[in-house]
Amino acid sequence: MSDLCLGKELHSQPRETPRPRLDLSRLGFGPFVFVNICLLLRPQELIPALQVLHLYEVSMLICLAIYWPRILVALRWERLRQAPITICVLLLLPLMAWSIMWHSLTDRFSQYVIEFLKIVIYYMVLVVAIDTPQRLRRFILWLAVIITTVALIGLGHHLEWWKVDTIQTLIDKRTAQVEGMMFVVQTLKLERLIGVGIFADPNDLAQILGVGMVLSVYGFELSRFAITKALWLMPIGVMTACIYYTKSRGGLLAMFAGLGILFIARFGLLKAVIAGAVALVPLVYVFAGYQTRISTEDDSAQSRVQLWSDSLQALREDPLFGIGPGSMNDYSGQVSHNSFLQAFAETGLPGGYLFLSAYAIAVLGILRTGRRSVRIVDPDLQKLMPVLVAATVCYCVGMMSLTRNYVIPTYLILGIATVYLRMVRTEPEMPPVAVSMGLLGKTFALAVSFLVVMHVFVKAFVRWG
Repeated sequence: MSDLCLGKELHSQPRETPRPRLDLSRLGFGPFVFVNICLLLRPQELIPALQVLHLYEVSMLICLAIYWPRILVALRWERLRQAPITICVLLLLPLMAWSIMWHSLTDRFSQYVIEFLKIVIYYMVLVVAIDTPQRLRRFILWLAVIITTVALIGLGHHLEWWKVDTIQTLIDKRTAQVEGMMFVVQTLKLERLIGVGIFADPNDLAQILGVGMVLSVYGFELSRFAITKALWLMPIGVMTACIYYTKSRGGLLAMFAGLGILFIARFGLLKAVIAGAVALVPLVYVFAGYQTRISTEDDSAQSRVQLWSDSLQALREDPLFGIGPGSMNDYSGQVSHNSFLQAFAETGLPGGYLFLSAYAIAVLGILRTGRRSVRIVDPDLQKLMPVLVAATVCYCVGMMSLTRNYVIPTYLILGIATVYLRMVRTEPEMPPVAVSMGLLGKTFALAVSFLVVMHVFVKAFVRWG
């Protein structure tokens, strides 16, 4: 009887509520933002004393420790099947390693394979760290702030407001045909603005500035008060000035492409065309000169067309494995100045297909959520849709004249697209973008079409001798 009473007393007592486990992922977003500051802004280059702290390595290890369990889950096939961009990025790594070993370029293993492994790790941390629409929105705004800071540092150095020892003044001499009474070849001496770290090339800097402008427009749209809207107009003005001083024609085209896509998505085609026509007049006046003189006949453009021809020839010589990462420099004296052709030339048809497909899936996958027949459920993702399309298209246009295969910003853009496609839900519900025979067929057709178009373009415009 006493035992029964004791049991009754024990069961009648309230159970102790278990303590909630600490979710480290909730603490990991700050370190991940800091990782991006270290990568894009390079504080260790601005303040050399910080180099001993190894800021990037330490913050990345912290993020990896926090998110490693999530990464393992994301690498399971049932998750990967619904993340075709991630599959493309992951498969590029063994393809690069195999191409290097096939051509006995073992001295490049560390420079390309190990470095690309670091990029893959960054990409995986990104796609698991940004796990809510609110985090995605915050990350987009943080990127806009970081890119604006990069622009301000470069602009201030260029205009001699301050001096940054790690930024070297770039004087570029170009010859171009100027139309007057007759075509005259004129030598242009261009002092071009460059940035810190991975943006130490004016074209690379202009490309990311175009993306930053699109993201700043998003910050402007989110602002509810006049003062915050005014604050978001400042980055747009700074980055416009920076693109002007880079003298980058590819960067200018990328900026126009990104803003054009954003305006079309926001206001419709007719209103966007009218607004674009009104805005185009002052922009053409401001940028008039070298940047708006676009022709396949001047030395800069013609050298790119020749490099594209060399890239296609390199692909024909070894279509299965490519000539090896980093080998375009040996093959033609320069990189391809086209990221997609660089991928085909150096890693063959499989590598080029994966790289091109990753960006095709990113653009088309986000675009499909903006159909009139569906509605995006989450308001944050609804506002982000045109911004992400515009930013991705802007970066793609920049890559058509630049080689950016082995740098983190290229995979940062893909990571953001992957996060968006994983989160977005629509009414009526659309099936997720997943690996299927239909997707493989469409991306294969796109890759073939790209190579055919580039071949025809090169044949039509290349001039030798």
